[in-house]
Amino acid sequence: LLKVAGKPKESLYLVIDEVSGENWAKGDKFFG
Repeated sequence: LLKVAGKPKESLYLVIDEVSGENWAKGDKFFG
């Protein structure tokens, strides 16, 4: 999340979706 510090919230969600997208999907269907 340090890389998105200073960027719009939209970019933050995009980074999470690309980097930890699989982790979120497996841990809990947060984006699903």
